[in-house]
Amino acid sequence: IYTLPVNYWMSMLSVVLIFFLVALPSVSLWCGMGQGLSHLLSDSRRLRVFNIAMGVLLVASLWPMFA
Repeated sequence: IYTLPVNYWMSMLSVVLIFFLVALPSVSLWCGMGQGLSHLLSDSRRLRVFNIAMGVLLVASLWPMFA
């Protein structure tokens, strides 16, 4: 869908390069944030509060489907 049939291989290479350039910083940030959160959530009380908050946000994200 994202490639041009006229110059397929060059178009495919540019799509792969763009996806790579977007994915690499995104995954790096995701991993860094996860590592930072693991230190913060080493306490069981904070972990419980975090899990409850994430559960509430997950349920709240369903609201637009039912409203």
